[in-house]
Formats: sequence, structure tokens, C-alpha cells
Amino acid sequence: MVKLRLKRMGRRKRPFYRIVAIDSRKRRDGAEIERLGWYDPLKADVIIELKEDRIIHWINQGAQPSETVSNIFKEIGLKYKMHLISEGKSEEQIASLITEWQLKQEEIKSKKIEDHLVNLCFDNDPFVRISAIESLGIRPSSPDSVKNICKVLENDIDDEIRSHAALALWRMEPSAKTISSLELALYDGDRYVQ
Repeated sequence: MVKLRLKRMGRRKRPFYRIVAIDSRKRRDGAEIERLGWYDPLKADVIIELKEDRIIHWINQGAQPSETVSNIFKEIGLKYKMHLISEGKSEEQIASLITEWQLKQEEIKSKKIEDHLVNLCFDNDPFVRISAIESLGIRPSSPDSVKNICKVLENDIDDEIRSHAALALWRMEPSAKTISSLELALYDGDRYVQ
């Protein structure tokens, strides 16, 4: 039986992998039938290069992807593309649906990062809170992140953190309404927080 699996390459502690079609009885690094692409997990953005037409050919011939290879296919949208092909969609429909799917995946990934940064805004370590607030201020704003920075402004007693939160909020929403709310938030009884 033919399997689609990873073949480890690279040196010690610096692996990259080839995605290959190989007989299931062969050892991990044995002779492959065909090279179908490669995967480098050590790069900042996980880099994957695949010959999609050959992968689809092997799967149609009955090849079984390993669990890891199957997850890679799912991550880059190849499984979704194979599903659309099996439904009989045209090339234009497939291209538009894949583009739409990729945009949705980017939104989901961005939302996860933003949620993580929001959680870090309420960390016990002040340096972690400042870094998270500044990172949120650089990112494109969403209503949830603006609300959470406003909570930091209202509840945090540390002047430095409040000033960082105010700057982040101003970067997100530089409007007159925001500036007036910042003045109220930064007014500490008899003085403004610097």
C-alpha cells in the first residue's frame, strides 16, 4: 500500500521534511516512489511547497496520507480543494472558494493572536502587560480590543501602564471622542498621568 508521509532531511536539530509517496513497508528514510513537496517547520512562517496535482493523483489512486501529512493538507487548504473537486465545481469556483477560505483562516488566526494579547493585558507582570498593550495598539483594532484597553485604563493603578494603554488606544482610534475619554481616564484626582 502506498502512503503519503514525511521523510526527514536536514542535519541534527535542524530538520526539514520531504513529503513523499512511499511503500508503507519501507523505513522512514527509505527509497520513495515520488517526491511530492517539502515542509520546513523551523521557518518563522511555516513554509510548505507541494505538487498539488500529483498529490491529488496519488490520493485518487488509493494512497493514504499519514496523520501529520493529512494535518498539513488541512492547514493549507488542499483537503478543502479535493472536496470541491469531488463535488464537481469548476476551476473558477474552486479558485474563488479557496481565496475566501484563506481570508477566513487569516481572520481566525488574527483573532486568536488578539485574544492572546488581550489576556496578557491583565497579566501580573507589568512588563508583560505593557508589551501586550503596545502590541494591541499596533494591530488593526477591533471593538473587543478597544473595550479591553479601556478596562485597563479604568482599573490599572500603575501610571506607566495606564499611559501605555492610553497611547495604544489613541493609535487604534485617533478621534476627538477617544481623546476626551483618554483625558478623563488619565486624570488622577489633581493631576494628569504622564
